Amino acid sequence: MKSPYVNYKLEKLVMVLPVMLILLQRISIPLYSFQLPMIIPVIYAFVILFFLIDKIKINIYRLLLFIALVFILSLTTVLNGNYVITSYLYLIVIYLPFVFVIQNPKLFNQLISYFQNIMFFVALVGIFQFVLQFYFEFFDPMTKLPAEFHTQGYVSTGEVAYGSGIFRANGVFFLEASFFSQFLAIAIVIEIYYFKRIKRIFIKTIALICTFSGTGLLILLLFSIPFIKELKFNHITKVLIFVVPFFIYFIGTSYGDSLIARIGELTGGSKTNSGYIRFFGPLVLLEEQINKDALIFLKGMGAGLSDDLWHFANNPALVKLLLEYGFFSTLIFSMFFFFVLWQSQGKWVVKSSLLVMYMFLSGALLQPQTVYLNLLFASLFIKKG
Repeated sequence: MKSPYVNYKLEKLVMVLPVMLILLQRISIPLYSFQLPMIIPVIYAFVILFFLIDKIKINIYRLLLFIALVFILSLTTVLNGNYVITSYLYLIVIYLPFVFVIQNPKLFNQLISYFQNIMFFVALVGIFQFVLQFYFEFFDPMTKLPAEFHTQGYVSTGEVAYGSGIFRANGVFFLEASFFSQFLAIAIVIEIYYFKRIKRIFIKTIALICTFSGTGLLILLLFSIPFIKELKFNHITKVLIFVVPFFIYFIGTSYGDSLIARIGELTGGSKTNSGYIRFFGPLVLLEEQINKDALIFLKGMGAGLSDDLWHFANNPALVKLLLEYGFFSTLIFSMFFFFVLWQSQGKWVVKSSLLVMYMFLSGALLQPQTVYLNLLFASLFIKKG
């Protein structure tokens, strides 16, 4: 007979997931020439354990959509004949946990609260990381990991401006400063909509500024300003007292100029800036490939075969999927992903901010560090009824 106490203690292990999602971002397991991010076996261990204690269930509608997705992905992969098998299998492995659901509103609320506490801690870490470099040499302890265990393909530390010698905060544990900024923006949106703790909003906003990343600020602008009406008068007063003087001072500094320049890059212009790389470059690449072979739009070019085409780090999820698997696979994938979001318990503002982050601001299709943030807050916990 199962002990209710033991089950309760095991159930609380869900709180470990956001910790692992952050602390393990830069750690991978070497498998021959391939790296497996540590968060994948952590998520699978959690799903298996919760399934065994009957705290997580397979959702039949998600399962059917996932089977349809695997079928169409397999069909287009076989028809293309030329593909990277590890890329195809990796896609399936990453998204399989999305067929599982939990119906427990209390546990979801606890998870949200726990994530906020963790992000408050790493926000403080990021602020200290940025400030301390003015007194000591910038230090990133994660670089001391053996190279084979250090997640490759990311610029974890970078200067605010080329040659400045001042490095953007990455909160130590995040793959890049941009990841740190996006996670912070999600945390601030959650704080505004769920908790409204002004001091925490202030601290996380300062940390976000220390990343000098426009992507986090973009999320914040899109999803926090419409919810100012949710704040009471005393909350707005506190925001004005805490934030406005700091903002006015900061904008007048050279660091403020650098941050404004980073935000300005999001509008496009030069082919080397963030706006082009994130929003225009992928579409131009897609158009170029379709012009070369119109059938790519329908059947794709093959799993993993677009990787050598990307001349920039950001490869948006749907563009990469369309390039490699074609229109029908992308359609079924979109149906699966949006159904998962629609079913889930989280408030729409959180789900929408995660969706923007996933679809446009990171190369997230095969990036479990971002994908599983969606799993935790926009998928895993399903609405009752």
